[in-house]
Amino acid sequence: MKNVDKGFELIYFNLSHRRKFIRTIWITIVGVLILLPLMFYLSQKYVPSFPFSYHAFFLMEVVILIIGLIQAVYEYRKWKSEKTE
Repeated sequence: MKNVDKGFELIYFNLSHRRKFIRTIWITIVGVLILLPLMFYLSQKYVPSFPFSYHAFFLMEVVILIIGLIQAVYEYRKWKSEKTE
């Protein structure tokens, strides 16, 4: 099966490396922008005695961001190496 480079494809593994790179970038950015305020809000509103501090939430966000960036760099390199072949 050839990897999809145009049109809609729901399954990540069926995408080309270019499309995986693009999806990784926007999912990482949107995920961080949604999860950070959501975690702060939920910890204050519903579970004020939650055992994690704000530093733990921030650290989780940084870890998610770093993993997303590492994956994006990997997909970018695969895309460029695939393009030169």
